[in-house]
Amino acid sequence: MHVLGLWCYFQQANPSSYTPLLIAGPERLSTWLKEYAISCESLRYRFVDCAVLASKSSISTLHQVVSEFSKIDIVPVDHHTEAYGIVLSHKDGWKITYSGDTEPCQNLVDAGKDSSLLIHEATFEDGMEEEAREKHHSTCGEALEIADKMNAKSVLLTHFSQRYAKLPIMKTNTPVAVAFDHMRVHLDDVPKISKLLPELQMLFPEETK
Repeated sequence: MHVLGLWCYFQQANPSSYTPLLIAGPERLSTWLKEYAISCESLRYRFVDCAVLASKSSISTLHQVVSEFSKIDIVPVDHHTEAYGIVLSHKDGWKITYSGDTEPCQNLVDAGKDSSLLIHEATFEDGMEEEAREKHHSTCGEALEIADKMNAKSVLLTHFSQRYAKLPIMKTNTPVAVAFDHMRVHLDDVPKISKLLPELQMLFPEETK
């Protein structure tokens, strides 16, 4: 099952115990998590329905758990099933926007204006806009256009189709990094990682015909 509009927050309280994982997502995700817990492993989590959060001007449920954020916005995005983005505004002044699966979406641009970092899916390579519209996803170029419209300071592209064993060409002046499974990166290091793109693209060259 592909999870859409999922946001998780984890905090290690002490070496022997931890606060339950907070998961905000579509209601159908709650059903999937319950089935997973029965068939695979027990989970400690607290689930919040994004549809409920998106309908409220003040998201007190999340603020009670994640108090260091000054504002949390749940943003409905354009996908073929219920999907959401999230915008986290921290008390220290930085702001992160996460898109989930979506085609180019003005709601996300408006909510994520002046983000420190935009994390955006880029399922299709440039030139596959028609396929992207059919699947309600974004191309790499469209994701970068969203970043420009949003005035994002840096971009982390994710959710690449496994059909393409290469990295897309990045045409933007905004620092761009590419996400990998299990990747962890400090917000301040994204511009540094973007400088590695030429070397990464050498690892995934164009296929010779």
